[in-house]
Amino acid sequence: MNHVSLSSAFPASVQPGIPRLGPLPDGWHRVKIGSLLHEVRRPIRLDDDRDYRLVTVKRSRGGVVERETLRGGEILVKSQYLVREGDFLVSKRQIVHGACGLVPASLDGSVVSNEYAVFRTTEFLDPHFLNYLSSTIYFQQTCFHSSVGVHVEKMIFKVPRWLDFDVHIPPIEEQTKIVSILSAWDGAIDVTEQLIANTLAEKRGLMAHLFRPNADLLEQFGGYQSLTFGDAVHVDVISLGVTTPKDFIFRYISLSDVTPGRISKSLSKYRFDEAPSRARRVLQVGDILMSTVRPNLQGHARVTKDYADCIASTGFCVLTAKDGFNADYLYHYLFSSHVKAQIEALVAGSNYPAINSKDVKQISVLCPAYESQKRISEVLNGVDDLLEALHARVNTLKRERQALMQQLLTGKRRLGLSEVANG
Repeated sequence: MNHVSLSSAFPASVQPGIPRLGPLPDGWHRVKIGSLLHEVRRPIRLDDDRDYRLVTVKRSRGGVVERETLRGGEILVKSQYLVREGDFLVSKRQIVHGACGLVPASLDGSVVSNEYAVFRTTEFLDPHFLNYLSSTIYFQQTCFHSSVGVHVEKMIFKVPRWLDFDVHIPPIEEQTKIVSILSAWDGAIDVTEQLIANTLAEKRGLMAHLFRPNADLLEQFGGYQSLTFGDAVHVDVISLGVTTPKDFIFRYISLSDVTPGRISKSLSKYRFDEAPSRARRVLQVGDILMSTVRPNLQGHARVTKDYADCIASTGFCVLTAKDGFNADYLYHYLFSSHVKAQIEALVAGSNYPAINSKDVKQISVLCPAYESQKRISEVLNGVDDLLEALHARVNTLKRERQALMQQLLTGKRRLGLSEVANG
């Protein structure tokens, strides 16, 4: 089985298909993009001793964000242009990846170079509606086909070509209602993401408290021993090839498949005799994947039943708790500042930014008695369960918002006249 999809020669952020508008919804208008927008230029003379905020636009419609603040004398490209709140900003070199968005109030008065196209909407187009419209596949396709170049990373946006594309637009009242509905969904997503951020901060504080115990905790948990991971775990005890039949079909976990605490659900598949050279060993439930290669040195994860019989990359050490040690406690301890500092010290100055199994075994760990390890891990597991539920909630909200947005912005789902009028 081929693990590489050949269905597209472009990254997921690019929509290279031919732009084709669907049927015109009742009451909507088919117009040129250029009739709804006009390009603006506000050249600014840089003062060497004044601070300027430079902004950029993230790919995949990630928004306009501050890049850095520099003195005028430090800005090498002297052709700079002022941007205002409500401007629609397009990166001429990154628009094929969806690098466009509205300038927020917080970045009013920032500057950009001539690598960006800056637009204002007419009275017939709500700028926030335009911002949502940029997420539609049709819009992204118009951007791709308005760009020229032989390599997707070097394509240049041609503004006149783009402005000549047609687009379907509802009346301004319906645009405003659509913006209101989608903004409400965005607000729910923002609230949930803030809950995730707050919970992560609380977890970090809890870990610092539990893994660097004070006198009260030492008494509560019956004392901590200073040991090494070599005392607490077996490292890579089941090797690939010894226990694996030749016709075995397995999923492969690479370094990029693991973010802190999470393994991707979309893994490449191989036959045993097609195993990547970096395949390490067959995993079992309860194993701990410990990333040992920069830049993913915090890419650790537990192996659940969903990932049993997967095979890990050599970029991981696979840890199995020894008798008398709780695997969940050791897993959580990997994310502690105590372990992080030791790993960074081991990696620092190395020509190959990684650690090996011998290094892992020498990392020190503070361990209370087994029952106390279990109690601590249950507390932290509870926080992880909450985080998992919040992540699932965000993902559901984003999927539902995306589906609703595609329906509203193409006219497949219409708002009744009373609904538009009453808000």
